[in-house]
Amino acid sequence: MLFCSIDQLNSCRPMESICSSCNRSFLTIGALQQHKRDSQAHTQSLSCGNCNRSFNSEHALEQHLRDSPVHHLVPETPLDAFFRSFSTFEYDPSQPPATSYARLRAHEGWQRGEAASADAWDRYQGALEGELRMWYGDEDDLAAWHALCHAIGVEPPPRTCDRCEQV
Repeated sequence: MLFCSIDQLNSCRPMESICSSCNRSFLTIGALQQHKRDSQAHTQSLSCGNCNRSFNSEHALEQHLRDSPVHHLVPETPLDAFFRSFSTFEYDPSQPPATSYARLRAHEGWQRGEAASADAWDRYQGALEGELRMWYGDEDDLAAWHALCHAIGVEPPPRTCDRCEQV
């Protein structure tokens, strides 16, 4: 009859494979690989930096970023930044800019000729120019001029930037 001590039996067993993430042990490397592949504890989790949702694959995260309406919000425009720079003014971006500016003048109590009024007017004009550039491109871009002409109903659009500007 063959007798072995417990220490001898342990040394005869195959070496265990241990999961480095959860310290669970497995008798074979195949079992460890299956555990890593199938265990919920080891699923890859990718987070969306904008809304903190989690995804199990790069593809799912990319699809979310491409298709989610949350990620297609209109950026803050130059006019938005101008009007919001007046912290006590309640700005409504759905209103036409001229209406918002008239409300701002009344809110601030500006009179024509005052330095604050003139400064705000200059900043407002700069914001309008920035807004046009943002949505329609630079002044020497004929395609941008054509987009602007279409937006205001000028059909057919003139053939040169100078003619577009005259309209």
